[in-house]
Amino acid sequence: MIKYYPEDQQDYGFIGIKFPTNGNTAGSNGGFFNMSGTTEEQAVTNYINLLLTKKGERYMQPEFGIGIQYKLFEPNTLENRTDIEFEIRRQSAKWLPYIINHRIEVREQANLAGLAADPENAFHIVITFSVTEAGANKQITFFQNSGRVDYLVS
Repeated sequence: MIKYYPEDQQDYGFIGIKFPTNGNTAGSNGGFFNMSGTTEEQAVTNYINLLLTKKGERYMQPEFGIGIQYKLFEPNTLENRTDIEFEIRRQSAKWLPYIINHRIEVREQANLAGLAADPENAFHIVITFSVTEAGANKQITFFQNSGRVDYLVS
């Protein structure tokens, strides 16, 4: 099977809209929306979109999504942590085959400093992945923060 990925060159315009979508954020292109100029940027946004979309939320694709923001507030049990990891692997393989998950950690305690208001009862998710076989490793960390879910991409 031959895979084709377009060249990442800014000369051809923009590929899509990045998260956060607000164009007034730092690093935006100065337009109304925060646009991605490379396939890697757009792939990361697509992955975040898959992780944050709740099943049944996307019109005509009721099986799309994980709804991670709801799962982080479920009871902190081994069964729930295992289910989250399984769903991330299953959904990303189905909807985003160009994302290669290297490691998915659903940590039972939010032990990273400053990432959770309740480190004893909270848990967080760290996903290490790359876009295509040649892409550099990226990491997304989802965590509870004062009753809401935040994420960091590095």
